[in-house]
Amino acid sequence: ANNLPINNEFRQMPEVMDEVMNNLRKRMENVNGGLTGTDTGTQGLNDLLLGWQPGTLNVIAARPGEGKTAFLMHTLLTAAKAGKKVCLISLESTAEKLAERWMLARTDIPADDWNRGRITPEQWKEAQCAANELKLLHILTFDHGKITVEEICSAVKSLHVQGKCDLLGIDYLQLMANRHTNGVREQEVAHNSRLLKLLSLKLEIPILALSQLNREVKTN
Repeated sequence: ANNLPINNEFRQMPEVMDEVMNNLRKRMENVNGGLTGTDTGTQGLNDLLLGWQPGTLNVIAARPGEGKTAFLMHTLLTAAKAGKKVCLISLESTAEKLAERWMLARTDIPADDWNRGRITPEQWKEAQCAANELKLLHILTFDHGKITVEEICSAVKSLHVQGKCDLLGIDYLQLMANRHTNGVREQEVAHNSRLLKLLSLKLEIPILALSQLNREVKTN
């Protein structure tokens, strides 16, 4: 007899079909403006995807300076405002810099005035109000530099068990440390993407991962 552990992983149709019907029932109970997943904050994406779906890895790729991080920050904030527990792995910016993006999005303060500290008393009050609102959101940010995808998976699994992670954002794939691919960029991205996809399936959460395209990549 074959005693490989994989034998215990095959699922029979009665179990699968029961789960299909349970999932359909949940969708019927939780429909929110036609969405079956987490609001993306963008109508076009909501129409296409019906929200960020559980168990999916969503790779958002673009060249430098085309707004990848701004989009990620917008969609994570939308999810957090809807009550989702959001986790953000930032390998490029500090938590404070990212929070400043949210502050500017929540206020009418010009970015240049913010950066130069040219803030009026009224703008200071506006900033304080926005900061107090943002403090109430369930957002956890990791910004301590290099981390491997294996370490991310371990940390997120722990947070999920504690009920602290409904949605994961990563900025960005190519900056993850990697111990197994000998520095070959394509292998690193493939390895990281595979493990993140498995993580999304295991935890049944959406994962949003930014990916940087080469500057010379052109659209037709």
